[in-house]
Amino acid sequence: MKRRKVIAVADNGEEYIFASVTDSVKILNIAPTTVKRHAENNTAVSTKLGVVVLKYAPEM
Repeated sequence: MKRRKVIAVADNGEEYIFASVTDSVKILNIAPTTVKRHAENNTAVSTKLGVVVLKYAPEM
């Protein structure tokens, strides 16, 4: 299982970059399956940081 960076873009334009899905789950306080689903589809989700759009960082 390869670790992919997750990027969360808040509605105020701030970007949060997490080292992995696990890290984003701890900080955003949402389920891992929710993170994966929204990151794959580049969709918004409501978190304790507010509404953020989740996406995977481009592969290097």
